[in-house]
Amino acid sequence: MNIRSIDRSLYTRLLLAGIFVLGLVLRLYCLDCYSIWYDEVASIEVAQRGLNAIFTDRFGWMNVQTPLHYFQVWLTIQPVDPTVTSFLVRLPSALAGAFTPILVYALGREIFGRAQGLLAALFMALAIVHLDYSQDVRPYTILTFLTILSIYCLVIAERTRSGRWWLAFTLVSVLNILYSYNVLTLMLPALAPYCLWLFVRFLKKGESGRRTLLYFLGSMLALALAAFPMLLDTMRVPRTPPQLSPFPFSNLIRSPMEMAVWFTQFGLGGQAELLLQAVLFLFGLLGLYFGVRSQDKRGAMICGAMILIPALILALLSTSNVVYQRYALFAMPFYLLLISNGIVSASVVGRSGSAFPTLAKVIRVSTLTTAAISLLAFAFAARVFLFDSADKPLIAIDRPDFRKVAIYLSEHAKPQDTVVYAGWDPTASNFYWKDKPPADIYSILDPRLFQKKLTGSVYWIVSYDFRVPGEMVRNDRWAEVKTYYRTIILRQDNPGSSITPGMEWFASQLESISPRTRAIEHVTLNLKGTIYGGTGQAASAASAFRAAGTFFPIGEEYLRTSKEFGKRDELSKAWRDALISKSMQPYSVELHRWMAEMLSQMGLQAESQSETQIADLLSSAQQQGRRPNTIQTGRQFQR
Repeated sequence: MNIRSIDRSLYTRLLLAGIFVLGLVLRLYCLDCYSIWYDEVASIEVAQRGLNAIFTDRFGWMNVQTPLHYFQVWLTIQPVDPTVTSFLVRLPSALAGAFTPILVYALGREIFGRAQGLLAALFMALAIVHLDYSQDVRPYTILTFLTILSIYCLVIAERTRSGRWWLAFTLVSVLNILYSYNVLTLMLPALAPYCLWLFVRFLKKGESGRRTLLYFLGSMLALALAAFPMLLDTMRVPRTPPQLSPFPFSNLIRSPMEMAVWFTQFGLGGQAELLLQAVLFLFGLLGLYFGVRSQDKRGAMICGAMILIPALILALLSTSNVVYQRYALFAMPFYLLLISNGIVSASVVGRSGSAFPTLAKVIRVSTLTTAAISLLAFAFAARVFLFDSADKPLIAIDRPDFRKVAIYLSEHAKPQDTVVYAGWDPTASNFYWKDKPPADIYSILDPRLFQKKLTGSVYWIVSYDFRVPGEMVRNDRWAEVKTYYRTIILRQDNPGSSITPGMEWFASQLESISPRTRAIEHVTLNLKGTIYGGTGQAASAASAFRAAGTFFPIGEEYLRTSKEFGKRDELSKAWRDALISKSMQPYSVELHRWMAEMLSQMGLQAESQSETQIADLLSSAQQQGRRPNTIQTGRQFQR
């Protein structure tokens, strides 16, 4: 090894060390600053049920994550209560996120080159989307880490023909399969073309490739054995098959582009952000082109498949199910690798273009300028995420500050008061109260509200995932207005004895929101249906619920969970999940019959009878072939 090689190796190691430290600091900084949000509560709540329940007693929405994920969360909640600090429960994701850029470099060096690997690793360390999910209890960042590690092991195993690397690929891949169902539905289909290519290649080598072929077949068999029980497990959560007839085939092009745009969020806003995203997308295409043109096409094949196939699968599933781009977060490093390959390869072309030196110089300068601007944009996005609270809505995960809401209400609400969550259900706040709230709490969709006699103040908790009308938060209307991140507390003193006027006023405020999106219409109609049902107007309630239609088509999943909680005599959780189901699919006949049954168990016979009448009217409408409205679920692909 000559001096230049030693210097380059030392330089690379120092850069990698700096990238790792940068990524680690960014992911550990303010790890406990944000409130636990709904999905994190779901993971923690399942883990808190204990090891036996994690492995043998999951039902409904609890089946959307694997026992291994819940077991990992269970381990992290043993030393420290997550209601006190979320640092430890989020730490595994943060550490996985910090180590991922190092793996991105290693894979990039193998399939494209050292420079491409370093640039992609730096992009990965700064990327706001990956940074955000590195501070989340859910499995997406660890899934990304394991995916990159498994493919790196596979590439090395294919090159070296070493049994140890085939074993490493097998073990990491099996762990990945056991950790997330998204591996079965998205990651393995994306890896399949490369594995098929390897199989054909090993067959062609004949006698010389027999041992490697045996290693390959052994790995595939182990993956199949691990995948089979997980496949049976995931089938316990029913999903509607994709609706191919109305599927616009333009989505085959649009979906990968939308995913690429999601991966490269900077918080610049407006045309500047769109322009930079378009330039990076162009360099991603150039990276794919240069990869195909190279002698070793593995990089282009792997990266192209890992981006395109998950995007297309999600686009197909979105025709009948709720999907989010975070399910395919593992594809992000491959997109950044393509961008890096495009930038580095274009700069090399610019440096070597002797026939047209002026053009070559322009290409090189333009490419290096793009790389510098991109790095600055990634750094700006990381700064916004960490330090600029005014721009927090730009982040990928929406985390309303339920912790501060819970603290405020614990200090101010009295037992005779009433807390009404308008826009969010009380799940996250109740998590911080450990199911012992300071006052009676309700969702605004709760029909029990209409039988409650108000004796104290009413605290309305309003989320503003849409623009809140100014009239709603006028200080002269409320005894106190308290604003936290994406959450407002409105205290109403002397509200009278009935909640109905307040509910009707909130419905009128929702109706005043402009522009009128389908989501706002759903929330408004759902609330009006609740008001009609609570005031004895069953026919109007059924009509409003049908008009509200579907917001997220997973109401059945929450309904199933609610019924299972009911079988276990956990009536409060059963009621909570029934109301969540109602917020998503309020026209469900089965849901209203189940709510009627629970209300009867609570001794609320009038409310139970009203829910039964609504269920009968909804059933009659179904028998007449009148379908409820629906929201285009494919557009829920944005987060």
